[in-house]
Amino acid sequence: MATNTLCQVTADEKEYALLTSLMKGELDWRSGMRDAERRGHKEGHNEANLENARKMKTMGFLPE
Repeated sequence: MATNTLCQVTADEKEYALLTSLMKGELDWRSGMRDAERRGHKEGHNEANLENARKMKTMGFLPE
C-alpha cells in the first residue's frame, strides 16, 4: 500500500514541478545572457584599447 501511495503524483505536484522547471530555465537563460553581455563589453573594451594603441603608434608615441 505504501508503494502504491508513493507512486501517485497529484496534479498540484505536477504543476509545481513544471513551474519550477520553467523558472529554473528562465533564470539559467538570464544568467547566460548576463555573462554574454559582460564578455561583449570586455571584448569591446579590449578592441578600443587596441585601436587607441594603433592610433598612438601612427602618431609617433613610444610603446612605453
